[in-house]
Amino acid sequence: MTTKLASPFPRSRPHRHYPIDFGFAEAVFLSSARPLRIAFDRVLSRRRSTREFGGPLSCACLGPLLWLAAKTRTTYRMAGLQDWQSRPYPSAGGCYEIHLLALNVAEHADAAFIYDPRHHALGVLPQVTERQIQCILSEMDPILPARRATVLVPCRSPQTGRKIRAFGKPAMAK
Repeated sequence: MTTKLASPFPRSRPHRHYPIDFGFAEAVFLSSARPLRIAFDRVLSRRRSTREFGGPLSCACLGPLLWLAAKTRTTYRMAGLQDWQSRPYPSAGGCYEIHLLALNVAEHADAAFIYDPRHHALGVLPQVTERQIQCILSEMDPILPARRATVLVPCRSPQTGRKIRAFGKPAMAK
């Protein structure tokens, strides 16, 4: 069997993709980003790493960041298949989506979120307790002062669904 390199379907039949239902209890809808008027080389030259933070990001600050970095730009409907999505990062049309777990968001430090790129919203994960969030943040403290920052953890599907569901198990509660 020969495969056309330009073909988006190198297999005889594409694998089916089933989006994960996280069972959001509620959602926080985020603001969009304004167009940037800065040269890309200037952005790169001014980039710096830091280990000191002024505090967790608010939803007002997190919205534009996620809009530019992770929001679904467009969605294409393909006959007999799932919707294909265009995102700012490589995701094979949304088949290899990267879920962002957000912890310690300024107005919602007691909640864990998964970013919903189609609706540009943070979905609240009801099965994750404040105690579990504090446990995760304390585990990160030796590397990063997580309690003074908003933490975005990239997770790949389908592993994401299993790991999020594992939050409710006793092994996570210390």
